Amino acid sequence: MIFWKWWTVIVLLTTSVVAGQWYFRIVNFVIDNDSTYLSLGIFGLFVATSTVVGHWCYRVQTGNTVDKATINPVWFISDLLMSLGMVGTLLGFLMVLTSSFQNIDVSNLDAMQTVIGQLAAGMGIALLTSLVGLVTSLSLKIQLVMLDSAIELGKGNETI
Repeated sequence: MIFWKWWTVIVLLTTSVVAGQWYFRIVNFVIDNDSTYLSLGIFGLFVATSTVVGHWCYRVQTGNTVDKATINPVWFISDLLMSLGMVGTLLGFLMVLTSSFQNIDVSNLDAMQTVIGQLAAGMGIALLTSLVGLVTSLSLKIQLVMLDSAIELGKGNETI
């Protein structure tokens, strides 16, 4: 049963992303506004790790054993996703602070508008990478809690 629970989570996440793209163009928005492309790296790591967790869920459901020590590095990856989001936050703020205020002429209206645009872009990168890191970390932890519960009960066909 654990594999089908994992599959349900993945289908719900995929449906959410597709609906977000369909109605709000959220994927395009992230790609267009994250000049560091760190959000794509975070998402790629999430997809790869979720695939591994799905494989383990299938193994547990079919009666094979998965050692809890094998899963521990994946818990680290779930925290790493959040940390990479925070790195993106710092990169976004550094991009703003190092480039926006150099050679600024406060008496020139056009120069001030340019600086405000750069501030908004840098803050956008900071918030986007944090959001992607938070959502992917939380989604991976949900999968790992389900897998841990199935391993604790000792079989894959349990009702949790």
